[in-house]
Amino acid sequence: MAAVSYGSLPFSAQIEFFRSKLNLDTDTWADIRNEAHARAFVVAGARGDVLADFRQAVDKAISQGTTLAEFRKDFDRIVATYGWSYNGSRNWRSAVIYHTNLRTAYAAGRYRQLQEVKDSRPYWEFHHTPVRYPRLQHVAWDGIVLHADDPWWKTHYPPLGWGCQCVVYSRAEEDLPKLGKDGPDEAPKDEYYEVQNGPFKGTKLPVGIDPGWGHNIGEAAWGRQLAESAWRDADRGWEPLDNSPKTASNWYKEGRPKDIPLDPVSQPLGPRLDDRQAVADAIEKALGSRERVFDIWGYPVLVDADVLARHLPLDRSEFVPLIGDALTDPYEVWLSFFRNKATGKVALRARVIKSFEIGKGRGLLIVLDAQNGALVGHTFFPAGNQAYLRKQRYGLLLYGRQ
Repeated sequence: MAAVSYGSLPFSAQIEFFRSKLNLDTDTWADIRNEAHARAFVVAGARGDVLADFRQAVDKAISQGTTLAEFRKDFDRIVATYGWSYNGSRNWRSAVIYHTNLRTAYAAGRYRQLQEVKDSRPYWEFHHTPVRYPRLQHVAWDGIVLHADDPWWKTHYPPLGWGCQCVVYSRAEEDLPKLGKDGPDEAPKDEYYEVQNGPFKGTKLPVGIDPGWGHNIGEAAWGRQLAESAWRDADRGWEPLDNSPKTASNWYKEGRPKDIPLDPVSQPLGPRLDDRQAVADAIEKALGSRERVFDIWGYPVLVDADVLARHLPLDRSEFVPLIGDALTDPYEVWLSFFRNKATGKVALRARVIKSFEIGKGRGLLIVLDAQNGALVGHTFFPAGNQAYLRKQRYGLLLYGRQ
């Protein structure tokens, strides 16, 4: 196998992407699909401590640039320690874990770099890295130059399959003549095939893309697509399966206090903003990053600053600094099932509740809803309206502060 470009030197965006993942127990790689792999760390068949040790070994490989040979030492230690049983040969399985995680993390980090220079280098070039057994379709795509925002990249941003080592280069306007072009190319017209067997049976994909790889790992990695998709989905006619006091588990059945006490704020409220970009910047400051995944007692909640800024009423922008506090130190977390009135689809929703003393006798109650692993709703109202809040405290009590 040809040498790859992700070794030896730490790559901060690659490390940040990998460390943002949440561990997820699985039986097979296909237990989660497509973009979800950008948010979760999985090793098929690994659970609990086994998965945690594999994560440490991969983190070391990414952050310290360790080789496959070194990773195999960790692989052997983990297998011996836990008696872990796995499919395939030792060399094959260890190489798959190592290369897949390093290449996808590199691609996600590279995507962030490409986005950061997009104004001055607005074109992307597909580059096929020579390998022992090349995919002919990837060879055919070698040298194609498209605008960075061309929809083709949503499905053709590499890696595009197991062992794919293709990469993307950024290009400026003045680079195009040097490449023999007077402008960007037209996106290739894809031919499609239907997967005939396995967990992706029936899926249609462009020729040249392996099942499970037909998505942009970079776009999914940084959460924008996932967060926006969750918002759109949650806006479309969902209702609780049952929130009536007679049948649903709620605050008084769980022995919870009637009223929620006010917590002090850990940071002052912000100014009321009238610009969406300023709101996004304020959210980033409050979260500590442009996006962040919160672990709500085992339930991951992604918050993307740009997506939240588009959905947050501007007259609520002063409360932005409190959102992180509510998600890291909630008073209660409830789980309940919601059903889409149009499709009948059922989804699990987490509801985070917290209240704050915001000064001068003012109290604020916050309700945050998460669905499909992302924040999809927010309500801010005066603390004097505890009667309204009690109606929101139903379902399964996942956590309640004592």
